[in-house]
Amino acid sequence: PQVKNFAEAIAAAQERIERSETASISIEAINLEIADDKTAADRKQELNQQLAATQAAVDVDQRQALELLRSALRFYQSSDAREKLFEARFRLAFLLLKQQRPWEAMSVAQFLAYSAAGTDQGLQAAAVTLAGFSDLLRTAGAEGKVELTDQLQPFAEYAVATWPESAEASAAASALVQLALINKNFAQAQQFLNLIPAGNAATAKLRRDAGLAFYAKYLEEKSTAGEDAESTKQLR
Repeated sequence: PQVKNFAEAIAAAQERIERSETASISIEAINLEIADDKTAADRKQELNQQLAATQAAVDVDQRQALELLRSALRFYQSSDAREKLFEARFRLAFLLLKQQRPWEAMSVAQFLAYSAAGTDQGLQAAAVTLAGFSDLLRTAGAEGKVELTDQLQPFAEYAVATWPESAEASAAASALVQLALINKNFAQAQQFLNLIPAGNAATAKLRRDAGLAFYAKYLEEKSTAGEDAESTKQLR
């Protein structure tokens, strides 16, 4: 649509976002029916056609919503509501993530998380940032994981310090611990483990797993270096 101001652009984008989210729920339902062994072959063919059409509609709505949100940022004036500007940027980051463009999503979302420290809106932006990191880590090689860990660390520390009781902060710190354990960097794992509140029930299993990894490393060091070696003592 030909929008003329910030409010019109936001409203048009919101309409498409809501429509795409509703269609995405339909896509999940269609996929479940296709996966069901009881679904007849001719019905599966019909569902696959429906799936393709629905996905195409979602893609169009998301692409148009992105364009409209960018237009909204260009149209924004001081007379427009400041909270709506945050909303436009947040929705832009969210859509970029949906479109599998995590780097772009993270650049917007991190800015919002830092600029709205301690607020619920900032925490939502932090969640988008962490989702971007998660997407990247899922496909990264060993070298890429190390680089991403270095980038995630300062943001995770910021999230833990700013929203200490949040599930998002615990998830960020937990991811750092797991990555350090995978890389057998036990000193770093211990450092990251200290970021997580001790009484957090959600991370109890992580602490147990880390403890087992530390103990296994201690036994290995004891076997090779001897019980009286300084490295063994430190690990113990």
